[in-house]
Amino acid sequence: MPLSFLDRRADTSWAGRLNIRTKLMLCLVSSLAAIVLSNPQSLALLCLASMIYALTALSPWAMLKAYSVFVLMCLVSLGFMSLVSLVMPQLVVWESWRFAVPYMRMLLSFNALLVLAFSSRIQEVMRELQSFGRMVWLHVPLTVAVRFLPTFLDDCAQIRDAYRLRQPLGGQGFGARVSSVWRGFLVPLTFRLLGSADDLSVAAELKGVGNHKRLARKAVPFGRSDILALGLCILGLALAVCLQAIQGGGGIWG
Repeated sequence: MPLSFLDRRADTSWAGRLNIRTKLMLCLVSSLAAIVLSNPQSLALLCLASMIYALTALSPWAMLKAYSVFVLMCLVSLGFMSLVSLVMPQLVVWESWRFAVPYMRMLLSFNALLVLAFSSRIQEVMRELQSFGRMVWLHVPLTVAVRFLPTFLDDCAQIRDAYRLRQPLGGQGFGARVSSVWRGFLVPLTFRLLGSADDLSVAAELKGVGNHKRLARKAVPFGRSDILALGLCILGLALAVCLQAIQGGGGIWG
């Protein structure tokens, strides 16, 4: 996700014009559909619709790279399944639909998250989650992660440069090098991170993260793009549910 203080360019894509609440609702609906639906045709329909939705936020080249990562994760899971089948063959049934359904569920949620990640700013998502009040368990870790990661990278760079400037500690053998890295890099980095975490926790308390007051949210009306996206989502979900009801779940052909 882009940071507003690092990237101030307006997102002119169709997904970028959507309300952040619309994109969050689409992510929630896609996750629920992935849990409830089990018919391959229904999931294939929603996956196709979600791919078109993802193309409104990403270029075809970016989609290709994202899908390459997705395919790699699927291949890794298949590799582990093959290892399990060698040890306990009765646990693994090599049927196409048994593997197609879980991967289509993953792809459905993956497409919705791609749009949220590449067309939304982190601050928008954080403000929207914070405005619900009861989602402190999600907002606080997200806030700390956003603030902590840049600090962590800066600390790593500074300690790495300081470590390179120091003279080698002791001999040049493997054990001496491991000890040098431990004393000259890992231990200072640990203490720096503990100090940074303490500073961030104090800053969060001073900004009122610990209170339970519901923050006022600026009313952002839904536009035509939001109504169109939600309408198409309801239509696609209704078609998928009808296919599930007619054909049932299970095999490829019902």
